[in-house]
Amino acid sequence: MSSFDSERSTNEDYDSEIVEERNPLISSIANVIDHIIVNNKHFKSTVANQLSFFSRQVPQISIEDYLDHIDFYSNCEDSSLIIALIYIDRATSHGKIILNDNIIHRLLFTAVFVAIKYNEDQYYKIDYYARTAGISVKELLMLESEFVDLVEFDLYISNEEFTQYQTYLLKQ
Repeated sequence: MSSFDSERSTNEDYDSEIVEERNPLISSIANVIDHIIVNNKHFKSTVANQLSFFSRQVPQISIEDYLDHIDFYSNCEDSSLIIALIYIDRATSHGKIILNDNIIHRLLFTAVFVAIKYNEDQYYKIDYYARTAGISVKELLMLESEFVDLVEFDLYISNEEFTQYQTYLLKQ
């Protein structure tokens, strides 16, 4: 796999207020994640506080706007967004992490990052993704390592599983 330099060197080009046409897939994924987080409000996760994904202060950007931000800068394929959701589902199904407002942004970014690396033939250099997330390369590498451990290194997705998620998301 090759990496290439970004034509978008800064995040100044992105403004969620002027997104002309939002990708409907992003809205569907954001709705699913928001629904899960609302349903998890009654769970107290002591494990999440110990993970690198935990943020003491909840970011003031919505999941949908954050996904737009990631999509805009990563220029990722829709399939990578779907794969990221599958990975998040795997991470939570193992019971090692519970989705909440304090972890979702870092977890989501990392899931998309891993999905891009696994799914796409070309992607940007790691320092570009780190800048897009507002973190250091070292921190992104740590998050990536922790994330693949959460999914128990199971990155393969069958056509049937992918189609099941895709169909569900497109019906939203």
